[in-house]
Amino acid sequence: MTPRTTAPDPLPHARGLAAVGSVAVLALAGLCWGRHGFISAAAGSLVSFANVWALERCAQRAVERAELGDLSVAGPLTAALSAKTIVLLTASWVLIRTGGLATLPFGLGFLVSIFSLLGAGLQAARREA
Repeated sequence: MTPRTTAPDPLPHARGLAAVGSVAVLALAGLCWGRHGFISAAAGSLVSFANVWALERCAQRAVERAELGDLSVAGPLTAALSAKTIVLLTASWVLIRTGGLATLPFGLGFLVSIFSLLGAGLQAARREA
């Protein structure tokens, strides 16, 4: 029997990177746009944290189902990720339109999750190599 090797899970590390990235974005937004930019970037960062949390939850559930032998995890995972995307983008639109948030600082805060997930994945791949 071949020993099973598991790849390091980058998602928990992504939360830490998202926190560090959010602090940097908040400082930048506060310096460039003042209080209004800081609040907008903070709202974007919160949506970004929700994105990382939802991705981690979806991944955990899919892995648990796959480990139990359920080979049909792709459909429910795709549906969950699609629903997550729709909810987060709708929440972002509502926050910007009705909350009067500045779009650029909000977008910078929102991008934190993308860069944290990318950084965590690259770091996990580097540790594996």
